[in-house]
Amino acid sequence: QQSGHSTSQMLGLVTRRVTSIFDSTKNDSAISYRITDTLEKLSEVPNVPIIGHGMGGFLAGGPIYYTANYFLQLFLLLGIPGGVLFIWLYSKVTLSLFWLSRMAAGQRERLFFTAIASSLVGLAAVLIFFPYVIYFPLFYFFGAIAGIADVCRLRRKAQLSLKAEGL
Repeated sequence: QQSGHSTSQMLGLVTRRVTSIFDSTKNDSAISYRITDTLEKLSEVPNVPIIGHGMGGFLAGGPIYYTANYFLQLFLLLGIPGGVLFIWLYSKVTLSLFWLSRMAAGQRERLFFTAIASSLVGLAAVLIFFPYVIYFPLFYFFGAIAGIADVCRLRRKAQLSLKAEGL
């Protein structure tokens, strides 16, 4: 009896959270606001394409740190070169982890690298659709993963080159 009640409460909570994304009565969380905000911010990127608005920049609607898409926020703050550089770095780390999972010697190592790469893909989706999570230490997580990926990739390449020399 108790388990069924708590399950229905949890289902109700999840349903309320998901429907709140599309609730047009709350402008700050509605999908319509996010679409409008994204279109407004996209039209602002060409105004300062090289250097961006700088860290702590403002637009007519307020500070730039309040956007519906973190990656778009980077383009506004850092300009197109800075935004492209960050996306390139993020993609390189993610692809390196998938490469490491394909080159893994054992199933545990393969699972480890695949799980970390998948978590970065999930983090990218979260930063695109749920902007308020930028207040959590997600980029410490990204930095640690980038370091792990770099060290592991260098180690794996060294192992492969040693094997090639031994042939």
